[in-house]
Amino acid sequence: MHFALYETFNKKVNTDKDLSAKQKASLIKHISEIDADTHRKIYALIKVHYANTNIPNPYDMDGDIEINLDDLPFKLKHIIYKFVDAHIKI
Repeated sequence: MHFALYETFNKKVNTDKDLSAKQKASLIKHISEIDADTHRKIYALIKVHYANTNIPNPYDMDGDIEINLDDLPFKLKHIIYKFVDAHIKI
């Protein structure tokens, strides 16, 4: 599945390590402050990541969903962190 936004941030992530505790706390704080359109983009990033990695997507992307950051793959966490950082300087 091709999604330009995902490709852009995926290229910026080159790690197999988790976010630091400080990064996680900051990301959680800022995700709660962003608008609905940005939330939809995060959901799209998640959907595309799972599709591109052939890992079953554990989330039903219809309606409101709650995502546990600790359950996401490390690389996806970094992609979301960089995306949110581009919208809100973390």
